[in-house]
Amino acid sequence: MTLTGIAAKRLIMTVMSFVLLGVTFEAVRRRTLRERYAILWVVCGIAVLISAACPSIPEFIAKGLGITFIEGASYLLAFFLVMVVFHISTAISRMRADIEAQARHAAILKAEVEELRARLDNAPAPSRPADAPPPDAPQKGTPK
Repeated sequence: MTLTGIAAKRLIMTVMSFVLLGVTFEAVRRRTLRERYAILWVVCGIAVLISAACPSIPEFIAKGLGITFIEGASYLLAFFLVMVVFHISTAISRMRADIEAQARHAAILKAEVEELRARLDNAPAPSRPADAPPPDAPQKGTPK
């Protein structure tokens, strides 16, 4: 049994969509991908799966959008994927800025702690009154 060119492409698209969905769900399960971003990838995987299973749907959508050739719909899908990547890139950029701010704050706190430790190390020992017992001596009225 040989597959025609179109059937082979549909099979490859179906396998790719299942791989994309599987990788997405596994990344969410392992907490390497947040649900917020996983939704975008799940939508992409389902869209590819639907277009592989029912090639008339992308054609219908393309005609509804006024696209006269199916390659135009492919460009539209590519544009959508580029927008997904752009959205994720902006989120990463925001997180990087937050991490840098937290690192600066941690460095300031570390410097303050080191300064306080240095002050404690260089501070003179507290003086006791002459009539005070040594710190390790038992208190009056307490059993030994």
